[in-house]
Amino acid sequence: MVRRILLPALLCVGFWAQADSFKGRSEMNGISYKDFEGFEDKWKFVTVRYRGDTGEQRFTWGNDLAIKALEAGSTDYPDGAVFAKIGFATEKDPSFESSMVPSGAKRYQFMVRDKKKYASTGGWGYALFDGAKLTNDGDPKTQAMACYACHQLVPERGEVFSQPLKISSFAAKVPPPAENKEVHVSAVRFETVPLRKLPEFVRRSLPEKSRSIRSVKGELRNNVFRGTIDEIRPSLVEEVKRTGLPAALVALSDSQFAAVYPDPNRKDCKKKSLKSVFSTQVPSTDPGASGYLVVAYQDLCL
Repeated sequence: MVRRILLPALLCVGFWAQADSFKGRSEMNGISYKDFEGFEDKWKFVTVRYRGDTGEQRFTWGNDLAIKALEAGSTDYPDGAVFAKIGFATEKDPSFESSMVPSGAKRYQFMVRDKKKYASTGGWGYALFDGAKLTNDGDPKTQAMACYACHQLVPERGEVFSQPLKISSFAAKVPPPAENKEVHVSAVRFETVPLRKLPEFVRRSLPEKSRSIRSVKGELRNNVFRGTIDEIRPSLVEEVKRTGLPAALVALSDSQFAAVYPDPNRKDCKKKSLKSVFSTQVPSTDPGASGYLVVAYQDLCL
């Protein structure tokens, strides 16, 4: 369940209108959608994943090199392996309202293997495009680093989340990670800071009893975009599990942020209950305004 709170107008209007020279391009990190156009008809389908935080169904395909390594269970993908993903908005079928169906592409994403070219992001090049197949706002290097940080959560899969979908009632499920698995997300660095040093709109979104927080530091804070808010959450969860403190990414340039903190009041989770809080954008009804900042809360069970 997601709960949203509208922040005061002083914080809400204007920052979404910041000019960004990275938006609307046909190429990101040397990767163009046109390089792989028609992949959904030519490549082998891998799996579908539902993202509860974005309400998307994400369908993944792989080229021959990627599929060969994936089906062999290898974690060492060869140069030239490519995964492609389409994220579809999800809505109710008007003729069958208990069913949720894809309703149009919201994003296209690519992972391209080139160990030398993309050495700074683990040998994978990341590219993200919107529904019009153009780049989003935000520095491409920072966007790629956010992707890399998230994918480091699964080193045992070669930093590839997707697993082949087996159409069989006897197919083995993806095994859960070992209880003592240690996750090292080197692309995301944290520091402990007093809560009082955070912006007021972030402090107000966290528990009153919090005194300090594990805050993301470094490059990621310079160019936070909407995708960063989505992709950083698993890294924040891992940091909370590791330290027991709230963890957050707070943008330096505007009011965007994401945070995760323990939620001791919830008792129905088997292991640990966390709460995620993050900024999101709601379109303005005023044609002259770009949008409002909304804080949304989401319950997480581990």
